[in-house]
Amino acid sequence: RELALDLREDSEPRSFELKATLREDPERVGTRIREMLRIGAADRAAWRADRGGYAAFNALRARVEALDVLVFQSDRIGADEVSGFAIAESLLPVIVVARKDTPPTRRTFSLIHEFAHLMLHMSGVSDLHVDAARPPEDQRVEVFCNSVAAAVLMPRTDLLAEHVVADYKGPPDGWSDEVIEELARSYGVSREALLRRLLTFELTTQAFYRAKRSEYQDEFLRQRERERERNKSSAQTFARNPPRDALTNFGRPFVRLVLESYYQDRMTLSDVSGYLGVRTRHIPALEQNIRAREAA
Repeated sequence: RELALDLREDSEPRSFELKATLREDPERVGTRIREMLRIGAADRAAWRADRGGYAAFNALRARVEALDVLVFQSDRIGADEVSGFAIAESLLPVIVVARKDTPPTRRTFSLIHEFAHLMLHMSGVSDLHVDAARPPEDQRVEVFCNSVAAAVLMPRTDLLAEHVVADYKGPPDGWSDEVIEELARSYGVSREALLRRLLTFELTTQAFYRAKRSEYQDEFLRQRERERERNKSSAQTFARNPPRDALTNFGRPFVRLVLESYYQDRMTLSDVSGYLGVRTRHIPALEQNIRAREAA
């Protein structure tokens, strides 16, 4: 952030003046953010078609970054440690989401959760589990930010109007895995987040939600262990892609800012390498990657 401020001395970023308070209805705050980020039906169609969950995260990240917010991903922290954190500053506030062992749908929720922190003008380190032990004031903030994120990504009116929800006649603990997965993908969220939203509207039970959350966590841990064992036993190792990783972790605005400073002879190629964590031989590929992203 300090580097970005220094590099933008000729074009001062806009002040982040978006506001919310803990006294507000999270649903109303969510509606404001949806309008701000221009989330509509076309987005949902694109997210539904993307089984990986990257479309929602990439789209919302770009729109948050357009508000002069720095959005970083960290592959040094994982979901077991923290979901993300926010640094609430008036100029170039920062959102960091965990990338390591973290599916894109969880990152999407973390992104909007941290954006809610910025609107409260409260920095914080976050864990998306609503029942985690915290001091009362921290708990209030985290629950509020979770509720706002849910309202942004799964608006009440839209979710309740979904035919599989509106026409559902089964017991509250009878939601099928197929319906849960379909709805979650439509809104670019995890199955756990979708079920939590149904619980908010009293369309399922606390026991069902907890059981499914435990099931999803066990499934994730088993899958992660299988991948680790497969990587150990395989003679082939997956090659890292430093240019792609740099763009993914630092984001287009920051990478572009560093490269533009190099083009203007304000820093050396060695400086670029150090700031972005890539060897100088990877910088041409990084330039190609950012041009391809901007053209997409």
